[in-house]
Amino acid sequence: MTNKDKLTEFEKLEIQMAFVVPLVRELQDILGKDVILDALRQRVDMRVAAAKQNAAQAQSMTGVMKDFERFAAGEDVLELDVQAFDESRAEVNVTACKYARMMEGFGATDLGELLCCSEDYALTEAAGVQLERTQTIMGGADCCDFKFCLKSATPPAEA
Repeated sequence: MTNKDKLTEFEKLEIQMAFVVPLVRELQDILGKDVILDALRQRVDMRVAAAKQNAAQAQSMTGVMKDFERFAAGEDVLELDVQAFDESRAEVNVTACKYARMMEGFGATDLGELLCCSEDYALTEAAGVQLERTQTIMGGADCCDFKFCLKSATPPAEA
């Protein structure tokens, strides 16, 4: 096992953001804020499209929760409140998020949803799982509201 394999998902992202945020800020100063944000959004859209093309077999909700555990590894990274859970759907609220606190520490809360949270859609798409989320802590809400549904099952009910 290499040292990289010993890092939690949070630690990996924190290292990335320590490099990426200053770079994004510098590019925004040079090229304009909207130009860089649009380029980042296009990159996210490309990742989601690639995930759709490479979609794996439908994952179980147990697998979804294991992914949450992987991204929650470490001290006080995520606090999860499971609202519903069965073999085809899950509803989970994240009530505390160290990723959001990290981006706040970098002075980059405006980039947080784009650089951190948007990856959730690509990951779930690749796993054959539909994700609906209407709010994030990163975006200023009290919690992140995740609703997962296996693509072969009925979509999550609207709130």
